[in-house]
Amino acid sequence: MTNYDQRQFKNYWDMLRKQWNAWKKLISITGIGEVAPGQTVQMDQERWDEQIKVIFIHL
Repeated sequence: MTNYDQRQFKNYWDMLRKQWNAWKKLISITGIGEVAPGQTVQMDQERWDEQIKVIFIHL
């Protein structure tokens, strides 16, 4: 098992939290479906482009 110091663990945790919040925001948008829980988000290309601009700029 790898030993991480407190700073490394906090940085990793913060990154995971940002990714989780982006995922929750993406899934909460009306009209977007999941193939299976935790798998793939399905939506047309136009909506992807729009959501990438909105969600990932704030990370």
